[in-house]
Amino acid sequence: MVSVDVERLRAYLGDAAPFTLPDMNPGATYLYDALYKRLSQGLPVRLSEIDFAAFEPDDITTLNNMYTHVFEKNGYIVTNITSTLRRATPVYRPMIYV
Repeated sequence: MVSVDVERLRAYLGDAAPFTLPDMNPGATYLYDALYKRLSQGLPVRLSEIDFAAFEPDDITTLNNMYTHVFEKNGYIVTNITSTLRRATPVYRPMIYV
């Protein structure tokens, strides 16, 4: 049985540093905002909306490396936490009425 101390989990999550993107050049930032971010939110991306002059081929490599080193790693962590929480059994404690 997996047990989770909700107060401790809440404190841990509250103390966690917010996610920030690593520094990127303007082309990689454009690709992130115009493609990756929209796709990860389930929004459509149309080829007619992409400004192909806004990035270079190296920017695609930069975004790919960032995905491999940052997003994929964070996705693995989130999957592990989610899996653990799904297996957790609720612990019922008596309520004190005042």
